[in-house]
Amino acid sequence: MGTEPFVDDLPIDGDWLGGTVRSKVAHGRLRKLDFDPSFDWSRVVVVTAEDIPGSNVVACLEEDQPFLCEGTIRHVGEPIALVAAPDRDTLRKALAAIEAIIDPLPPVFDPFESLKGDVSIFGASNVFLEIPIQKGNAEKAFLLADKIVETRHRTPAQEHVYLETQGMRAVFENGQYRIEGSIQCPYYLVEGVARLMSLAETDVRVIVRQTGGGFGGKEDFPTMLAGHVALLAHKSGRPVRMIYDRVQDMAVTTKRHPAWIRRKSGLSRTGEILAVEVDIVLDGGAYATLSPFVLSRAALHAVGPYRCENVSIRARAVATNHPPNGGFRGFGCPQVHFATETHMDTCAEALGIDPIEIRRRNVLRPGDTMQFGQILNADTNFEKLLTEAIARTGFEKRRAVILADERESRDRPGAAAGALRRGIGLSLFMHGTGLNGYWERSSRSRVRLKACDDGRIEVLTAQAEFGQGTLTALARITARAVGIDEADVVIDHPDTGIVPNSGPTVASRTVSIVGDLIREAAEKLRSMISEFADPEVLEDPENLKAAIARCVAEGHELVFEAENQTPARENLDDRWSPVEAYPQYAAACCVAEVEVDRLTGDVTVTHLDYVCDIGEVISHAMATNQVIGGAAQGLGWALTENLAWNAQGGMLNARLSDYAIPSACDMPKVTVTFLETSESGVLPHSKGLGELPMEGPAPAIANAVAMATGHRPDRLPFRPAPVPLSEVGVRS
Repeated sequence: MGTEPFVDDLPIDGDWLGGTVRSKVAHGRLRKLDFDPSFDWSRVVVVTAEDIPGSNVVACLEEDQPFLCEGTIRHVGEPIALVAAPDRDTLRKALAAIEAIIDPLPPVFDPFESLKGDVSIFGASNVFLEIPIQKGNAEKAFLLADKIVETRHRTPAQEHVYLETQGMRAVFENGQYRIEGSIQCPYYLVEGVARLMSLAETDVRVIVRQTGGGFGGKEDFPTMLAGHVALLAHKSGRPVRMIYDRVQDMAVTTKRHPAWIRRKSGLSRTGEILAVEVDIVLDGGAYATLSPFVLSRAALHAVGPYRCENVSIRARAVATNHPPNGGFRGFGCPQVHFATETHMDTCAEALGIDPIEIRRRNVLRPGDTMQFGQILNADTNFEKLLTEAIARTGFEKRRAVILADERESRDRPGAAAGALRRGIGLSLFMHGTGLNGYWERSSRSRVRLKACDDGRIEVLTAQAEFGQGTLTALARITARAVGIDEADVVIDHPDTGIVPNSGPTVASRTVSIVGDLIREAAEKLRSMISEFADPEVLEDPENLKAAIARCVAEGHELVFEAENQTPARENLDDRWSPVEAYPQYAAACCVAEVEVDRLTGDVTVTHLDYVCDIGEVISHAMATNQVIGGAAQGLGWALTENLAWNAQGGMLNARLSDYAIPSACDMPKVTVTFLETSESGVLPHSKGLGELPMEGPAPAIANAVAMATGHRPDRLPFRPAPVPLSEVGVRS
């Protein structure tokens, strides 16, 4: 309805406005700050690193990123000082009156140049993390292969373009902070601000306001912003809010990691994959942020949904002087699935095998062992998914029609006048549920359900709503498990002063993992009510609600929790490539149909079809909308979103007039089908959906373009060069 307030819609109440003094160079040593004496500095408050009472490091994995630089500058736009002012005009003038004096150092923007070590950014090697995965003996297996296919792929950075820009507000009263803003992971901010201000975590209360989109961009970055408003509120003694405009938001926030991927397969003449070698390099930017998590998922999904007994994977996240990159919908999977699925079509072409058939011969089957040692559960059947997708999308018939039309067009007199070439392609892909196994098991996520005196059930969880339907989905899970009407479930945006830490709202874990915890707590509540009520009461929502109210009135405390349990041997697991990497795998097949203008090279996607296996679908309407949204982001990443860098490694096109995301007019027809049966006949709980749809369009479109033009895109965004008709062969 457009009535839910974002953080910048909150009443002003005497708030001052905060701003940031940022570096204009990518690499250097901060010597000093010069303050223009003509400006009246009594009108504003200025904060530098010297004002920080606690730890000047953003609480994250490597803990290498400062809230405010006090030594070496690592990227353009790095925060150096903060200013708070009573109005926007005074703030603008104050920021302009501060000059950072920086002695420049040579920057490095290419991760392969960074690996040479001539410029030092992080540690001794400039490598944030390296993950090796070995299975069998790939080197020996390549010697037995009838055909070896090697491809190289490059995928770009991508801007989140959430509806609402980054925004945060802080109030400091009686030695405690109240932070409210646009947030995915409220407990990240609790820890970060507490350490920054040298306080107990109980002295930091974080309230999640309606968040206008996140996609991973509001996972770790809000900790930085929360620290900034906290510092300004502390020094000024006033409430302070910082709301980024779109240009600043695009210029300084995290992006999808650019990736360079080399993939080599050794195959038998019948199409069996005998050996796989994958080398992955991610540009992590200047600080580690979430690069280890992104790299882990890329490495664990590097072979895709295919079995192979001999695998060698080397994955590295490398430091450069670009602004830091971080989490973005799919985080690591879109990059490797683009490489894998275009590579599979290349392998099929090299062997003269149908692209569908080479996939069918090599897909993982229940009971198969993946490259890191996990055995695939029976609730994921890629062969069945592929078969259903081919049938439901009519892929083979559509392909045959396109081929026939192209042959007829080629043979028809005057065919040279035709400008369009059509193609169809597919991709088969997977996404592990939640954080990887080590981090999920060690997170100790906790949820709480509480019965109210009117018989309604209150759900207490830290999961944030930012457009993906969290509140609706968790209310529906609760209602079904307890047996009451959905309208009788109370759930609201998280407030860490009230809700337990149920973990971050990331990694497609909300409905799958947190939803299962809520279901567990709800079943405990229903079990207790059954001790006080007749069985028939449990079957009627209104009578059950009345029974719950009576129990509360009689003094029974109906509060139930559920929590992830940490296994005793968790410390023996590899943090980044654990054997039990994910509890479940969501999977999908995406079919793309395209038209390519052979005169201009323009690609138009006319149809995108998804067939998804995500277990239980909580809401078909919300799930369908998730897929369509992912399709839009995948389409933009593949075709239009060309992020450009300036000479200092900053974003050159940091405005929506220059950075082209798809509009409604660019969207093709999207059809979505969910498979809601399983081999066992028992449908698993939801495996998660939020990130899966992003991962399929780019490789499917690339394979369709290859069919249409005879030229296979190996990097994104792609726009094939105009192809003379005489060079275009019809591909089988």
